[in-house]
Amino acid sequence: MKSNKKRREELRKRREKKEEKLAAPERERLLDEIAAGHALGVSKSEVVSHGYPYRIPNYYRDMPFVCRDCGKSEVWTAKQQKWWHEVVKVEIESTAVRCRRCRTIERDRKRAVREAHLAGLKLKAEKKKKSEPNQALCQRRGCAPPRQIYNVRQR
Repeated sequence: MKSNKKRREELRKRREKKEEKLAAPERERLLDEIAAGHALGVSKSEVVSHGYPYRIPNYYRDMPFVCRDCGKSEVWTAKQQKWWHEVVKVEIESTAVRCRRCRTIERDRKRAVREAHLAGLKLKAEKKKKSEPNQALCQRRGCAPPRQIYNVRQR
């Protein structure tokens, strides 16, 4: 009769052997991808992750994705991922969602909206400036100067 301790040890060994057997093809495929340049190592000290540290992968791999706007199938390469996560310092959980063409279109759209907004603010400031009475003009005409608003502290 075996003790529980021996049974647990046998089960652990069986589990490890099974995991190793399942991991062998994955390891082979990863080595092939690294040799072909479709996978790059992750510099974990350079990566930003607001999640748990175990979510940081060991390798960047080419990731296929479908563009959110046009529906075109694209590949986000390991080299692009490395630049995005380690140089630009974007969270490791983020992924590509738009193709290059749609990204430039979206960037131009946002730029146009920002410029229109800033032009509106500038126009509003100029309009406000023109509508405020000029103190020198008021003195010449003899009209009342613009009211001054004072900050009164509450006690």
